[in-house]
Amino acid sequence: LLELLEAAREEFGDECVPELSGWVRLYHSHHTSVTGIGIFCQFRRMVPGVKIEIEFDSAWYTWAGEPRQFTALSDKEESLFYYS
Repeated sequence: LLELLEAAREEFGDECVPELSGWVRLYHSHHTSVTGIGIFCQFRRMVPGVKIEIEFDSAWYTWAGEPRQFTALSDKEESLFYYS
């Protein structure tokens, strides 16, 4: 996101940032942390006209919808109930 802002500033000048509009699509390999959410909030405050779309994998399925392969941690049969 910083590189996008720097590129816009170099191309159009510092005054352009609040006037930018459009969208940014991001893929994150896991859910976003609190730190990441803070970064997105700061970006939106600086550039309110730019929409951020975030896609991420869950703990159980990949973005393509395929189940994750679990590593066997013991000789017990692997299941969701094993972890609870």
